[in-house]
Amino acid sequence: NDEFYSIEFDDEPYSVTYGMLAKAYNKVISPVLGQKLGEMLDYINTHNITVDKIISVGGFCNFYLTQAQIEDAFARGAGDSRFSDAISDRRECEKAISYGAALIAEDIISFKHLSPYYLGFGKGSEKELKKAYYIIKKGDVIDCDKPVFVKNADGTDTLFIAKKIPLFVFNLDDSCEKESALWGEPLEEYQRMLELRPLESGQRYKLGISLDKSMIITLHKQIVDVNNPNEVYEEGHVRLNEIYAILGNMIEERRN
Repeated sequence: NDEFYSIEFDDEPYSVTYGMLAKAYNKVISPVLGQKLGEMLDYINTHNITVDKIISVGGFCNFYLTQAQIEDAFARGAGDSRFSDAISDRRECEKAISYGAALIAEDIISFKHLSPYYLGFGKGSEKELKKAYYIIKKGDVIDCDKPVFVKNADGTDTLFIAKKIPLFVFNLDDSCEKESALWGEPLEEYQRMLELRPLESGQRYKLGISLDKSMIITLHKQIVDVNNPNEVYEEGHVRLNEIYAILGNMIEERRN
């Protein structure tokens, strides 16, 4: 329970412990790194490359948990000279991390962004959420800031009229046994900020969802003509953090 670092979120201090750091590493980073190390081992075994010819470079390899996983994968001892004093000079660690951040910022290297939740729309009322339609699933690879729109079973875009805009639904549960949706004032606020209104004859709404690199949710609308749904008359969007500072404040859990 020793503190690793202290952060502030929404004007509240939060203590990050070493245990929390290890848990996050094991859940988020370890599976991906393990897969890549496995691919690397397959390659070097196929080409008869000895592990003595491999050296770890970059800021990511300066972290103890990363080192331990790499050493374990290659069955090397903790006394491997290639890791000796890797973190003895903090300035070198900071420099390595800065270089890595610069490479990411310039899109020279990139990472897959996976959705941490199920996102979609639903049918029902405040008393009962009858059905949820997820258009982004937990674990899906995300094209950041690109909206995904609701589709029919045949792959065509689902079109809505203003009076029948569906509920926004999200789910953190892997089994999808419980849903969370916008109700009451938050629902009205999201509709107001999207500027949903009665449409002219032949016009309909398309609704979509996108995630940015920070996994902040944005809801999107497009006004289209039923006879030419590919022609967009008007677009709008609203980031959910502009409605409430924290997503948890704007949802109410419902069970099917």
